[in-house]
Amino acid sequence: MHARQAKVPPGLADTWGWLLLTLVVSVPSAHGQSLPPGRAIPLAVHEGRCQCILPTPKPDDKFFLILGSASFGAGPYQVNIQTEGTEAPVSIPVDKSPSEGVRSRPPSKMEDASRSHSITISESDYAPAQEPPRTRNFFLFVKERDFYNPESYITVPGELQGLGRHCQVYVDRDFGERSRLQPTVEDILHTFDEEVYPRACRTLGRAIDVDRDGRFTILLTPWLGKLADGKVSLGGFVRGSDFFRDLAPPFGNRCDMMYLNADLQPGSALRTILAHEYTHAVIFSEHIFGGYQPQAPRQDEEGWLNEGLAHVVEDGHGYSWSNLDYRISAFLSAPERYQLVVPDYFSAGLFRSHGHRGAAYLFLRWCCDCYGDDLLKQLVQTNLTGTSNLEAATHEQFDDLFRRWTIALSLSGTRLADERMQVMHRVDLHQPLGGRLLCGPHFEELGLCGSKPELHLPGTSAAFLLLHSPAKTASRVTITADPESHLQVTLIRLPEGTGRLSLRVEPPEASGLGNTTLRLVVTAHDQDVMLEHAAWERRIPTANRPEDTSFPAAESNPLGDREMLRNWFGDPRLKAGETRTSAAITIPPCLESGESWVFKISAADAAGHHLSTWAVK
Repeated sequence: MHARQAKVPPGLADTWGWLLLTLVVSVPSAHGQSLPPGRAIPLAVHEGRCQCILPTPKPDDKFFLILGSASFGAGPYQVNIQTEGTEAPVSIPVDKSPSEGVRSRPPSKMEDASRSHSITISESDYAPAQEPPRTRNFFLFVKERDFYNPESYITVPGELQGLGRHCQVYVDRDFGERSRLQPTVEDILHTFDEEVYPRACRTLGRAIDVDRDGRFTILLTPWLGKLADGKVSLGGFVRGSDFFRDLAPPFGNRCDMMYLNADLQPGSALRTILAHEYTHAVIFSEHIFGGYQPQAPRQDEEGWLNEGLAHVVEDGHGYSWSNLDYRISAFLSAPERYQLVVPDYFSAGLFRSHGHRGAAYLFLRWCCDCYGDDLLKQLVQTNLTGTSNLEAATHEQFDDLFRRWTIALSLSGTRLADERMQVMHRVDLHQPLGGRLLCGPHFEELGLCGSKPELHLPGTSAAFLLLHSPAKTASRVTITADPESHLQVTLIRLPEGTGRLSLRVEPPEASGLGNTTLRLVVTAHDQDVMLEHAAWERRIPTANRPEDTSFPAAESNPLGDREMLRNWFGDPRLKAGETRTSAAITIPPCLESGESWVFKISAADAAGHHLSTWAVK
């Protein structure tokens, strides 16, 4: 977590363009032209309106429809969709703008300059102090707001408890049994010195040595469990104001440092947070003190890209998914809720919104899958920020990156994509991940014969729809939205013979001991399917209890989720058209508080396509 405070002192494109050009040529607004399955077709939108007439000669024809708002405004923007059967000729108006030569623009001179002439902070500048202070006072912000008020800060007396080559660990002197933290301290020293610090130096950069003692400082304190007047618990954070030598306490500690929760135990979760937080320190140092372009303003990276970078780096270490799996799952459970581009999570009131962080990770992970992990260094070692930084590093416009990412989300892990589509490789969006079952982005099912749903999209968010069950040989789809939404509409025809799965929850019934029971009803459409995985979880994880998942992936369930599926539904094989009702499922009290929660089941059809179905309760 990168804590932002008050203002601090100043201090493949060709492949994509070719692919879209191919689509424009092969899918004109001609009548009767068939759509190639598994390819993404960007549809033309004029003043917020898009209309197409799809070929639907077969009752099992299906399409993915992706609606994205490329606006940087907060929104939400109203989007209306209407479907109807028609005898009119097929018409697919393709958006030609992505292939008109702007995908491969060279970086500007200013962008080039921002990535050169770095002021190198070499580790030989300051040798490690032979005798660091045994005690040191640290100042910690513990209120919800009012950063400028000294009374919002407390003094934490620190006792030196561990000394490494590149780091030193202080422990809150008021922590009752400091000796109990020694295994944690030893794990921090080894992980930082041998893994986190060397990898950052090779692939990202370094944190500036603010106090010139030759080591990075880490403070362990239980205060991280009771921040914001006791309302917020964090595993760790980095505070930018600590990195200025001329900012007086308590507003800064004049120290290159991070804060870690004293409750952290030795092991993979601790190492993950250590890698994540040091990345924030490196990003801040490189952006503010790197001097890549003296004329450009020096400012920290925007919140969404800052967190995305830190999460991709922690993923690269491979310690654990414990800091990411629930965030990814939260985003996929309701992608239309979450903006991707949020310059400042704190000022937007999204400081603890897990779904926003999941979106940022998946976007940047996909970017690295497309452009290579060297992209991380380009995004860190610069004075550029936000979408300008991203566009300069990729030589792509953000609008196009955003559309391609939403396409990748819809197709990754499904085996539905044309082989030329750029899907995600590092994460399979239709398999268990850590302690969660991923089922891709939540698709709303929409019949092609008279549906009229209304959606509301925040800026830089997307909604995913599965169009199915046409009534006539052609189907008209009309979409209208606020022009300020900068609506993107993308169509993907699914391969012939693709199955479909639907799920609903029967009304709960009371049971003993304060629990309730319910039953799930699952139906296979168009093709035989094999049920594979099942899970339920909070649709929106609570701020301090991200672990609230009753039936996660197999390794967290002693029976395994496949065995659980058999207990619920019996034989996991469903014939086309078959409906199966589950055995009674007991719902624990933690899911009965009126919160929204989701059931999800994944399956495969006879052709090997991965399908998912959701039921929100």
